[in-house]
Amino acid sequence: MAAIKGVYTIRTEGALNVCTYIGGIISFLSVVRYIGPAFSLFFIAMFLLALYFEYRKRYVISRTALNITLVLFVVLNSLRLSLADFATPLVEMLLILLSVKLIEEKKARDYLQIYTLAVFLLTGSALLSLDMLFLLILIIQAFLLPVSIVLLTFHSQQAGMRITNRDLKSIVSRALLIALVSIPVTALIFIILPRTGFPMLNILSRAGVSAGFSDSIKLGEISGIQENSAAILRVEMKRIDPRMLYWRGVVLDYFDGTSWKSMNKEPRGQGNFAVSGPRVYQTIYLEPYENKYLFALDKPVNIYYRNTTISADVTVAARQNIERRIKYSALSVITETMMQEEIDRTRYLQLPDRDFSGVKALVTSLSAGKKSEALAQTFLHYLRDGGFAYSLKILPVTPNPVEDFLLKYKYGNCEYFASSMAVMLRLSRIPARIVGGYMGGYYIDFGNYYLVTQNNAHVWVEAYIEGKGWIRLDPTPGGAVTSAGPEQRDALLKIRLFIDSINYYWNAVIIGYDLERQMTMFIGLRDVMRSPFRAMPSLRDMVSGVGLMLTAILFLIAAFYLLSRRKPVEKKMVAEFVKKMKKRGHSRMPYEGLEEFADRIDDPVLRDKAVGFAAQFGAVYYRDRKFTKEERVLLEKLLDEM
Repeated sequence: MAAIKGVYTIRTEGALNVCTYIGGIISFLSVVRYIGPAFSLFFIAMFLLALYFEYRKRYVISRTALNITLVLFVVLNSLRLSLADFATPLVEMLLILLSVKLIEEKKARDYLQIYTLAVFLLTGSALLSLDMLFLLILIIQAFLLPVSIVLLTFHSQQAGMRITNRDLKSIVSRALLIALVSIPVTALIFIILPRTGFPMLNILSRAGVSAGFSDSIKLGEISGIQENSAAILRVEMKRIDPRMLYWRGVVLDYFDGTSWKSMNKEPRGQGNFAVSGPRVYQTIYLEPYENKYLFALDKPVNIYYRNTTISADVTVAARQNIERRIKYSALSVITETMMQEEIDRTRYLQLPDRDFSGVKALVTSLSAGKKSEALAQTFLHYLRDGGFAYSLKILPVTPNPVEDFLLKYKYGNCEYFASSMAVMLRLSRIPARIVGGYMGGYYIDFGNYYLVTQNNAHVWVEAYIEGKGWIRLDPTPGGAVTSAGPEQRDALLKIRLFIDSINYYWNAVIIGYDLERQMTMFIGLRDVMRSPFRAMPSLRDMVSGVGLMLTAILFLIAAFYLLSRRKPVEKKMVAEFVKKMKKRGHSRMPYEGLEEFADRIDDPVLRDKAVGFAAQFGAVYYRDRKFTKEERVLLEKLLDEM
């Protein structure tokens, strides 16, 4: 049979291997962020070795030896499993199993095992993170796996089978259709599946945590955090004055000369403080980090999250470290002062037993008989305007960092400024403490929320003034911490903020779709159905609930409609032929073949054309192959002539 232009054959085994290796590397990419470097290097080496074996068609490693090695590895790796971090060792074990299966000579069951491991790896990555990258990989795998299964079916029936490029195109298009149909079905199941208020999978996984504030800050430490651009907070709230964007976290009160620590031993419970000012309600998404403190606008008066307490120093703490992204709400009073009648003066005047003579001389020269509040303001202006420079590079890490910063180097980052001021205040018998948290943030209008990154890490001072209480004092020079000013919004930053807004809505609408949101959505839908003129649910609930459900239903209806309307090209041609003959007064009987039907047409001219069409059609159809473009054009031309 002569070759048809534009048509060529492909070995099913070759196409199957391409899909399998692409699926393997996609599975690796889904977990590479969470596994150890040794496991990543091992997989890459094994993957390259598998490609070499596939190219040479030589598999020199014994299957028995591989199986024994795998059993030993699984046994040893199982010793690493613990409830503290169950998912990561499990994912690493699955990745090693996948890499070993790739280098083996592959039978049908080996391909199936590879696909099963790929699905398990994708599931394991869901335990570690459900971000937008997971969604992308899920969509790719949902397309690749059906294609691979169909190709495996051909290959398992006949080794060395070849199919045309058009057959492969048909397989790929049908697999894509399956994936597209599965999306609305999955969305519908996601919406209506009953949710649980208990995070069942939390006991299996521990998300990767980022560095953050702890119970101690060593001078020079925060610079490492401030050079990290990763997100730490996303706060849904109205826009406020950027000068008031202080996100309070931990209070540090004990200084040993080089580090500040939290020595708060007060009983947990609502602190005995009083504040007044405008109130701001916030919905906060906190990324996992290395401690238990929750952040909110300074000063938080209420935190709505399970098992949290607010102490007398306005420190909000959870019972355990934040090891997964959490959502909570906070009510804050925006003010720089906080009244507290009684404080532990000994605690807030503590200083280490070391020589501060140089700092004392500086304090004496600045005091000049000033009272507490005026003296505090003098120290503030001295540090801001006295020739000191803000820097994150080559910080003066010395045995006496405060004295060296004030009298010798005169440059440093925020903890040098704050520590120096706190020491100067305490030397002047003014109670003082350090507050650690974040300052500033980018306001994203598209999502109506602030993005706060690790770059915004900051510490400031609170001084206790008789009759006024605690007053916030920030001696760090202005502009040192990332702000939300429009002048910083260059093109790259705008792109980054846009991408973050997508992640924010993904987290808020999809990851944050909990039992409360589900019930709110269903109640809102019920109320709308009962009375269309009642108040509609909130925009967020409409997007996450009714809108998502209607979109899923419309996609489902459209997919089934397209499937039901889709006919193979041969059936369309036969239907068109029968329709044309019926218009000429010749009806085909249900039991008649095309040639039999064409032979009994009494009009000789029409009969010749009908017989020609039936013969040409049967020459292709009854050989069980696809119609080429040229053959379809010829048959359509014959139909037109009728």
